[in-house]
Amino acid sequence: MRTLTPAMLGALRQHRGAFNDSQLRLRQTLPFFDRRADRVLMIDPRGSFGVPGSTGDPAYDFGKLAHSLLGGYDFFVSDLFDVSIDLGAVSLNVFGGPSVEMARQLARQFLHERAALFGLSLTEVRLVEASCFLSLLPLHADRPGRQLALAATGLSLVSRLTSEPTVTEVAR
Repeated sequence: MRTLTPAMLGALRQHRGAFNDSQLRLRQTLPFFDRRADRVLMIDPRGSFGVPGSTGDPAYDFGKLAHSLLGGYDFFVSDLFDVSIDLGAVSLNVFGGPSVEMARQLARQFLHERAALFGLSLTEVRLVEASCFLSLLPLHADRPGRQLALAATGLSLVSRLTSEPTVTEVAR
């Protein structure tokens, strides 16, 4: 469990107007929309189980958000992609469109601004995001195509982030 500072609570209110203060004080939660049940779920990404002082790492929290908002993890688990290997090169097409890209741009700006409040660059956040993609490979062993898409996404992100020392932001 974590008590939020007034400044953090103000920032959350700004971007999570639908959630009341008591929910935010009880746990630092993240909203996810469950399409099948047509409802919003509040998920505690730390899973602290009531251990006092277990506040987690902000880099991990932002990385997990980037994993969904920028990396498109939800498209992968919904099988909204095509992936293939031709002559050793992986080709990945994630289905989306202009509205998805517009949402990513807004999310990128949000993550950049909020992560900076914790002394994190977007590059650091995106490296954690890449590690999230790669750490999921064993959990998707039953779906080789999905495993390949997750691996390609994580490795591509690491490659782009580490190939240029001055990178401050990576698209998609």
